[in-house]
Amino acid sequence: MLTFLVNYWPIITFYVILILILIWRRKHWDLESKILILYRTKWGLKLIEKIAQRYREWVKLLGYIGIGAGYVGLIGISYILIKNLIDLLVKPQAVSGMSLVLPGVNVPGMGVLPFWYWLIAIFIIAIVHEFSHGIVARAHNLPLKSTGFVFLGPIIGAFVEPDEKKMEKSSDVAQYSVLAAGSFSNIILALLAVLLLSLTLVPAYNYMTEPAGVSFAKYFGPEFPAAKAGIPEGDAQQQARRDNFFENN
Repeated sequence: MLTFLVNYWPIITFYVILILILIWRRKHWDLESKILILYRTKWGLKLIEKIAQRYREWVKLLGYIGIGAGYVGLIGISYILIKNLIDLLVKPQAVSGMSLVLPGVNVPGMGVLPFWYWLIAIFIIAIVHEFSHGIVARAHNLPLKSTGFVFLGPIIGAFVEPDEKKMEKSSDVAQYSVLAAGSFSNIILALLAVLLLSLTLVPAYNYMTEPAGVSFAKYFGPEFPAAKAGIPEGDAQQQARRDNFFENN
């Protein structure tokens, strides 16, 4: 028991604080379907309106692109899921192609993710996802009722609540744009994150580490085996098989 508390105290602390806040603000949330707690707010609506009005045409364009990206993603994800299922049935020893990224759990290929890192990542993803729904909705002049948080037991989510009656009366393209906006924005966020990491962390890592091995400052002729193999100048080599780097054939 003590080991459990020591290992998972951030998660326990977070949920205790969350429960206390819900008790304190119990008049401000609604229970729906007997299992969902909806905490409605007006937070972010002004920012959503400002972005949607200032960049209306660009937002609409990205929404239309998101529809196409959604169909492509649907096909791609379906293929991956079916392929992984077949691999698991045909090759039981095959490594799973995907897994849940949960705090405190050893994720294959990534290790154990600290709880606060996970929480910050989920918060950023949820904000971008839900705000995108709202921004595209307002770009198509669909009114928004509220923003807020949803709780299904320990599972926490966020939402932007449009006027469903007005949305049902809008064009199919507008509805598809609103629905696809969240996932498409998360794809853009992931691409930006990869670009940022490649421009910052990778150069910093290369600067802070010194490769071990033998490197060639400069080739004095094109006939050496290393040059023929296409090994670039300055590239560190840790081992070789039979050829002598310094022996001309």
